[in-house]
Amino acid sequence: MARLVAVLCSALLLIAGFDAPVAGASASAKPQIGDTRVERAPIGKKGGLMNPVVWCPSGQEPRIRTEVTGLDTDFHVVWRYRGTLPGMFFPRVAVGRYELATKARCGRRTATRVETVRVKEKTHATTVTRSEFKRIKRGMTRSQVTRIIGYDGWGTSYAGTMWRTYEMMAFWGLSTVEFRDRRVVRKFWKVGHD
Repeated sequence: MARLVAVLCSALLLIAGFDAPVAGASASAKPQIGDTRVERAPIGKKGGLMNPVVWCPSGQEPRIRTEVTGLDTDFHVVWRYRGTLPGMFFPRVAVGRYELATKARCGRRTATRVETVRVKEKTHATTVTRSEFKRIKRGMTRSQVTRIIGYDGWGTSYAGTMWRTYEMMAFWGLSTVEFRDRRVVRKFWKVGHD
């Protein structure tokens, strides 16, 4: 079980853009602090902020303090937590700018990262509707799907398979289209949550 947890944590770090911890890494190395993930707000509603991924090169569990201050609102909160995984704190916040000051500790070593992020409102032009999604058919190309939805989404590919993700108007609502050999093979409506 511990091996499985280590593998999952390494995979999350790689997805977040970090190198995985190395066995025997210096215990005196500084903590690594990733970007804060921002979720856009449905029209007239709130968006979200997800605490950043933080990890210790030595493999130990980091201690973290993140202070979030609204630059356009009176929002203010301090998160204190241990561990690497993102999403431990995920408040819904109003559209606007926020400053996040994250301080992490790995043993005696500390690192600080201050970043300003913007929670934006979604638009109809950058989200997929149910009727657009229903028009996507097996065998279509990526450019045909893009013309239907109105934007290209974002995604990844591996071994000849590509996944494109499209944001829905609902908070954290996502749809995914899977392409193999550059053609649609499967699609999934609402893979996120609301």
